[in-house]
Amino acid sequence: MNDTWTLRITGSIVGLASPWLALWAYYKLNYASIGFKVFLDRLLYTSFFAPMLSLAVLINLLLFFSFLWLKRDNGAIGVLFATILYAFVVFGFKLFGS
Repeated sequence: MNDTWTLRITGSIVGLASPWLALWAYYKLNYASIGFKVFLDRLLYTSFFAPMLSLAVLINLLLFFSFLWLKRDNGAIGVLFATILYAFVVFGFKLFGS
């Protein structure tokens, strides 16, 4: 596997994982007294999951520009791909409800 695909896969993995890490950090800062699964269940059942995921994906903006600043354009492509996948997930939650 050449460097191009390695960077794209790395960018995709980082782009997919970072919103969940941001969501976990928000949970730890504000709702550490309840379990993480309970926190996610409350988000799902109160229809706040899509807005929270949308905000968590904003961390990918920082990652995208970091990859560009480091001249790792293929990594930025991977982060962009992950962000587009999250956009479809959020659109699905908005369209079909949660």
